Amino acid sequence: MLKPTEVEARLLQGAAYQSKRDWIRRSFSFREAIRLRPNAAEAHYYLGYALGVKGLLKDSISELETALGSNLISGKHNTISERLAGFLMMSRRYCLR
Repeated sequence: MLKPTEVEARLLQGAAYQSKRDWIRRSFSFREAIRLRPNAAEAHYYLGYALGVKGLLKDSISELETALGSNLISGKHNTISERLAGFLMMSRRYCLR
């Protein structure tokens, strides 16, 4: 059995924190994955989602745009686009700048 890389381990760790609704540790895990591999599109996506759930819409949108602009994430462009559109609509509703 293959051992996960450090980045994959951080992604799995973040997913585990999601199931516990521990958004702070979840965000930290994804930020660590991005620090280790800045082009880790899945980490940008999951961090963007976590930030959006916490109401940090500007940061969320930035992370989701990074994930969407990456060709490294396969099969998730529609999901990312939907999350991005939802958080953009929320930010306009609450007039975030």
